[in-house]
Amino acid sequence: PVRAEGRQGLEEELTRALRAQIRVMSPKNAAEIEEKINGFMEESKRLADLADRKQPENEDDFNRLVSECRIIDLKERCTRDEVFDMVAEEGVLRVGMPHRDILDKLLKRESQGSTVVKPGVAIPHIALSADKKYTMVIARAKNGILFPGDAQPVQVMFALMGPRGEEKFDAFHLKVMMSIAQIASDSGFTEKWLDCEDEDALRALLLNPESKRAKKTESNKNPREGIGGTEEGRVCSDVAPPETKKKPSKKIKPTLSVERESKAARDFINALILQIETRAFNPAKQRGKIVVGIDSSWIPDDPMHRAQLQPLLNSLNYIARKRGFESVIVRRRGSARKLAQALKTVRRDNKADISDFVILGEAGSFKGDTFKEFKGKRDELGAFFAGVELPEDFKSNSHVRIIEMLAMAVNMAFGVTVEQEGHPDVMFRKISDRFYVFVPTAIPFDTKIYRLQKEIIDVSM
Repeated sequence: PVRAEGRQGLEEELTRALRAQIRVMSPKNAAEIEEKINGFMEESKRLADLADRKQPENEDDFNRLVSECRIIDLKERCTRDEVFDMVAEEGVLRVGMPHRDILDKLLKRESQGSTVVKPGVAIPHIALSADKKYTMVIARAKNGILFPGDAQPVQVMFALMGPRGEEKFDAFHLKVMMSIAQIASDSGFTEKWLDCEDEDALRALLLNPESKRAKKTESNKNPREGIGGTEEGRVCSDVAPPETKKKPSKKIKPTLSVERESKAARDFINALILQIETRAFNPAKQRGKIVVGIDSSWIPDDPMHRAQLQPLLNSLNYIARKRGFESVIVRRRGSARKLAQALKTVRRDNKADISDFVILGEAGSFKGDTFKEFKGKRDELGAFFAGVELPEDFKSNSHVRIIEMLAMAVNMAFGVTVEQEGHPDVMFRKISDRFYVFVPTAIPFDTKIYRLQKEIIDVSM
């Protein structure tokens, strides 16, 4: 019903046939049934008009989805399947598929892994064929939705349904997921969500132009414009850092900032999305896969610290398996030699261009011949190397700022300017256009920071 172009005649013919059959089979209830049919047809036409209405060019995609979507305000505690049934019922009108098919897809996706991305928040999402319209159904459940296997009931649910499998569709889906991630990562969002009086207030909360998501969307405009310059547009800012060997001032005890570390995780995902989108919508930049290599030998080998960091590192490994990030390959190894061998295999199997490789590891390992194959020859643009150099006061319990350094490296590798002012906890200096050295500040790690960054990355996938 949403895509009604060329179907008006068929709908009218079908309606006449239905009414004739009703009068024959159910003469007593004919008037009541015809009234329901009329209601369905009016809703179908309303949705078709909504789908066909030209949107302003500068309107945010997520805001448009929120403006059009159905928000279900649940008064009683429900099971996951009961809410999925409601979502499927709404999907019948919005994507033109049978109720059973939508419900089966939702349940099948859930069987592959829970879509609860953080306590109290779920983002069930299903892939549809290319001829379907992308749509969203939102649910607020003050008394919770019971998802099997999750101890905490879900109070915020974004159900996404739309075409996938092509780069343009996957890029759109990623943008929507990132918008939700930025909203859900706000520590005060759930409380505000539950305090809203009605559906209009819920919608207004999501459309709030002062939200962190809106600010982030605005701040992302400049990097796209900044792609350009010499060497195929891959020029990074050359900002002379302060002396990196100096110890932090003893007068000020540095601490981890939740806001800053959350931003680092979002920046990393945004850096990948920017490159995926650039390749999807700019034929001149369509090349092979983006390959991220991580040599983790520089990370302090403290068992307790490693145990807290490991789930975050695992999320990096699995990111390429998620739909939308299929054009990204991540390889992590415990030594430079093992990583170089793994990347050689990736290059051979995927026929990847070495200029699409971003390699982060111990700075000294890049000066020898271990990564010789990736350094480029003459006019060939080689891989981008981000060498980690630990300061003297870096200890086994110091925070491993791997997410922020990866975000910086990906942006630098593909020509997005990175300013030192925006990264006070990671000093960097330029060795060459394709080799920078990063020096992270030594700050004691905090388990909740690693968990928060993992959640942000997982939500985005």
